[in-house]
Amino acid sequence: MNRRASPIYLILLSAALVSSTLIACAATPSQEFSARYRITLIGPGQQGLRVQARFAGLTPGPLELAMLRAWAGYAGLDAQLVWIRLGTTRGPALEVPLDQSSSPGLEQDVARWSVQVPGNGVIQLEYYLELAGQDGEVPSRVEDRRALLLTRSLFVFPLPWLDQLQAPFQGTVQVQVVPPAGWAVHTTWPSNAEGTAFLPDNAEDLVDTAVVLGDYTLYELRDEAFRARVLLPAVGDERLARERADALAQGMFFAHRLFGAAPNLGPEASLMAVFVPAPDQAPADQPVGMALGDDLILVQAAMSSALSLDEALMREAVRLWMVNAVRTAPRWSMDPCGREPWLTYGWTEYLAWRIRLDSGRISPLQYWEHLRRVARALAESPFLNKFSLADVAGQMRGDAELARFVYSKSQLGALLADRRLRAETEGRVDLSEVARQLHRRYGYYITGSLVGGEQVVNLLGELSGANYADFYASLVYGVGPLDLSAVPELSGPPVGETRTFSTPDGLRLFYQWLDGPSRRAAIYLSGGPGRPPYDLMYLMAQPLQQYLDVAYLEQRGSGRSVAPGQGAYSLDAYINDIELLRQEIGAARVTLIGHAWGGFCALHYATRYPERVAALILLSPIPSFSRFAQAALQGLMAQFGGGEGEVALQVRELATQGIHAYGDLATLSHLLEQARAYGSDPAAGQEVLRKAYAYYVKIYLLPEGLSLNNEGILPVLVARDGLLRADALTDLNLRGCPILVLHGEKDKAISSGLLQDLCSRLGAELKEIPGAGHYLYVDSPDVVLGEILSFLEANPD
Repeated sequence: MNRRASPIYLILLSAALVSSTLIACAATPSQEFSARYRITLIGPGQQGLRVQARFAGLTPGPLELAMLRAWAGYAGLDAQLVWIRLGTTRGPALEVPLDQSSSPGLEQDVARWSVQVPGNGVIQLEYYLELAGQDGEVPSRVEDRRALLLTRSLFVFPLPWLDQLQAPFQGTVQVQVVPPAGWAVHTTWPSNAEGTAFLPDNAEDLVDTAVVLGDYTLYELRDEAFRARVLLPAVGDERLARERADALAQGMFFAHRLFGAAPNLGPEASLMAVFVPAPDQAPADQPVGMALGDDLILVQAAMSSALSLDEALMREAVRLWMVNAVRTAPRWSMDPCGREPWLTYGWTEYLAWRIRLDSGRISPLQYWEHLRRVARALAESPFLNKFSLADVAGQMRGDAELARFVYSKSQLGALLADRRLRAETEGRVDLSEVARQLHRRYGYYITGSLVGGEQVVNLLGELSGANYADFYASLVYGVGPLDLSAVPELSGPPVGETRTFSTPDGLRLFYQWLDGPSRRAAIYLSGGPGRPPYDLMYLMAQPLQQYLDVAYLEQRGSGRSVAPGQGAYSLDAYINDIELLRQEIGAARVTLIGHAWGGFCALHYATRYPERVAALILLSPIPSFSRFAQAALQGLMAQFGGGEGEVALQVRELATQGIHAYGDLATLSHLLEQARAYGSDPAAGQEVLRKAYAYYVKIYLLPEGLSLNNEGILPVLVARDGLLRADALTDLNLRGCPILVLHGEKDKAISSGLLQDLCSRLGAELKEIPGAGHYLYVDSPDVVLGEILSFLEANPD
């Protein structure tokens, strides 16, 4: 298809020229056929359009005119038509009634009008449309500064055009668009030599594109093989718009490179992407898109959502090839996914994400996190054990839950096919190569035929040398879960989004943000200090995500929050970091979850900012270091004070001299470990942390070589903040705050007596976890989680 035109500004023709266009002198039936449309917008913000049309060179006699009722899954397109009038060059225009009867042998659903072509072969029409926003996922509408017109619901035309939708017009078909003053007009149609009208190539080209008007700016990126054009709404920040347009154009380049040819396999490869501002009520992070014809993409989204824009554009770009060019259903079908929804839904989405990964537009972490979400959605689908993909073909329209089931299962099926292809061919063939071959061999613009499972299975077998019939049958006709055991990256908990924030002293602190359906925000503070949050995140992220949006903070000096100089360690700094994170996530109040040192920090934060704490969940917290040391030493004296041996001797010596410095605290900790007072196997706790870390390294969340315990922090805090000399929590006033304190039954280091005293001061209940030690969430994760979830359910605000 020859695409010559860049956007043009249409100039209103003189009255004489308009007259010659619309009410020309009588033509003879033998003259070359021509059709001329003139589309006039009533005005900015008004949803009315007036269309005038003139057909010449028609054969005298009866003729049926038609207008699409359905296209690409959208019905009722003719409902926007308010009235239509028919005229000739020899008489007054008459309003004509709509013929509701069906056309024998006609596949398309159309509105029809029966007319009589006079001897001169000329018919003139005028009709009025009132846009109702029902003709597409991104619908036609006119705004104050711009407009989008889907051509599927614009044109009345001779019914015989539907017999050969892609045959070149025999004669001239021109479309003139008359915009409000000062509005530019953009479309993928070429223009005539004078620049006064557009020239669609065939009937499908006429009805399967869009006209864009108003304050858009065109950006173009091209090389010898491909031209990408991006239309963005005019914005104040030109530099940002240019950067965004370049990035999006690059996305279209990547899609073209994957297939290696234009969707229509023609000599010129050119795509246009139009970004339509999302309505105020539309979710900013949920863009929608449409692929039209063989060269136009529409994406409706907020311009601020760069990743969402990129995702939607890539999906629709791949759709041009995998749905519009390699067709499993006619374009006029009410089920655009056709007989093979797994192919159109699954492969399109999977390839779009794969392109973004291979081109470096997303990280492996983002890629696998997306697929893990898809796997979880499939596992939770109510249709998984009821229907096969074949059972629901043709039933997805208007059923979001059913569409999600097909989307999830078919995308994972594409992943499995890709994995198998790579393994069987030692990496020589993947799903991208299969898509390329499907396009070249079965492209609709060349063959005019639809693609089915048989061709796909045969092609898979030819390229791999293996039999894919059973694989296909299991995927399409099987009921129940897919076998994903060969894809270990899909197992494991969600990881959310990696975020950072800066502190006033110049540190960059990392946290993982797991956003769920709840509007309640929480911050998890791990033990240590110096221990990262990966173990609890690994064990409990998924169930907690249903109740809380959780920020798993890597406190200063732990994990990726690179260790600062010793001068940056202070209790005030740690508390201020929590407050900065609360502001960063935009929560008026937060639930703080803290283990040991993390519980100590949570209590100090709540004392300083009680009005900003929604609830406290404390797991074997340290109420104060002085109280902890005193109680732990008393416990050791009760156990060893009167005994013999090296441990008993060290306990008595420590009790005699007291605990005044970090060296004394380190000796106490060593003695507690020898006495097995922590109740948990330290090696088991470290093993869970290492397992979690290995998983996060494997899925590219974390780099290799991170320290899992920075033991250099506590000595600084003990010396600088006098943690062993003072009890800063003497004035706790948190009785209005819901508080849960959990303690492992076997944890003698932080004794139940110490925590009973804390709970009496807080007005909280202490709950013992049977059989658990200090690392109670490692020893008894299900019991601990159950207590936390029960607490959250009992305190919903």
